[in-house]
Amino acid sequence: MKLYLFNDINNFDYSKHLDCLPEDRRQKALNYKQEIDRKLCVASYILLKNALKGSYGIDSSINLRCSEHGKPYLTDYENIFFNISHCKYGVVCAVSDYEIGVDIQDVRPFKENVPKKVFCIEEQELLDKATDKNREFARIWSKKEAYFKMLGSGLTRKMNEFNTLDKNYIQTFDYEDFCISVSCLKDNDIDIKTISI
Repeated sequence: MKLYLFNDINNFDYSKHLDCLPEDRRQKALNYKQEIDRKLCVASYILLKNALKGSYGIDSSINLRCSEHGKPYLTDYENIFFNISHCKYGVVCAVSDYEIGVDIQDVRPFKENVPKKVFCIEEQELLDKATDKNREFARIWSKKEAYFKMLGSGLTRKMNEFNTLDKNYIQTFDYEDFCISVSCLKDNDIDIKTISI
């Protein structure tokens, strides 16, 4: 499994890449009101293209569709799986030969009532003991998101019924301002590439 990270979203000039996008993606990007959303939309597509080229040698146009619950997939490459996530610091794209889920979360203050709604007892206890509660919250939250994105079924059960702490197939990587979690049942060897676009 390979993980591609672009973490310079503040300096990203999305307008330079608009001509490289398929028309539907270009229109989607331009329809966003906020500049950050336009940047993230364009960067996500370009990062996916880089990941497919770097990992599988695919340099042609790609056709994307979404499953019934909104998980994107490649219509022309049934055996290649990918997942994308973004936050205010950047975009991450995971590609693999198996179903995967990835999530990137910025470390920021959280609302005190949220953990009781979405974390199981063990996760709440870990958060309570943490010296950096904001980072620990982001780590646990990103694990949950990555797991449910891997399933591709949407939030079909309560998040607090799932304990991320006893799952060895969810890996988390810490960076200064954000963390990334990856969930994949069959592939635990993750190669991370930070790229410029």
